Amino acid sequence: MGSLKSVNYRPRVQNWTIPLMVSLILHGMILGGALFCYQELPKPRKVVVVEPITLTKAVPTPEPTGGGSPPPAPAKPEPKPNPKPKPKLPPPRPKAPKPVRREPQPEPVPPPPSLAMPRPAPRTEARPSSSSSTGSAATSSAGRSYGRGSGTGTGRGTGAGSGAGSGSGSILGNYLYQVRQLLERHKEYPAMARRRRLEGVVVLRFTIGANGDIRSQSISRSSRQPVLDQAAQETIKRVGRFPPIPIALQKSQLTIEVPLAFRLVGG
Repeated sequence: MGSLKSVNYRPRVQNWTIPLMVSLILHGMILGGALFCYQELPKPRKVVVVEPITLTKAVPTPEPTGGGSPPPAPAKPEPKPNPKPKPKLPPPRPKAPKPVRREPQPEPVPPPPSLAMPRPAPRTEARPSSSSSTGSAATSSAGRSYGRGSGTGTGRGTGAGSGAGSGSGSILGNYLYQVRQLLERHKEYPAMARRRRLEGVVVLRFTIGANGDIRSQSISRSSRQPVLDQAAQETIKRVGRFPPIPIALQKSQLTIEVPLAFRLVGG
């Protein structure tokens, strides 16, 4: 057999360069033509509706002549209705004045009663009228001997010179004397006031109930020494309760003022 010669086989490579270039050119032309045609198209215009307007000539108004009828008179304004009178209100009733509440006046404390024996009078024949007046005089003198008090006295006498009488003034005087004695008995002079040689008078004002209890207390007039004022108020507290108010006075409570003196004895 004959010798075989080796033949080099190379595969054929296709060249796509030219077709690719041609394709790109064609596409570019198509794209450019489309852009040109789009720019040349006219834009749509807006439609505006216009309404027709008709013009009319104004007719001149004729001027009034001398021979013509006069212009109509202006209409008279309608009369305003008269306002209705307002009903008169009755005058306000005067307010009743409030009753003024009067505070009970304190009873002054009399000095201790002085026992005076009446002088014997000559025994004479007395008339009934004179005996009655003499008894009243004896009663009033007996009431004055015990101090000041509010009350009336009645008496019966058998003669012009002698008589026996009883009045609320003497009963009130005796009761106030007991109150004064209790305060003096329970009064204590403060030690500090003694050392400082302080003196003064405190006027106490307090109310006593029917059974003798102390319902209220205050200082009516100060001694200008707080130590003495406090000692006076403590005196009432130490008393605690006074004797009951006598039934003959017919009072549910009694408001009195008592001066309480603080004096140093000896120099």
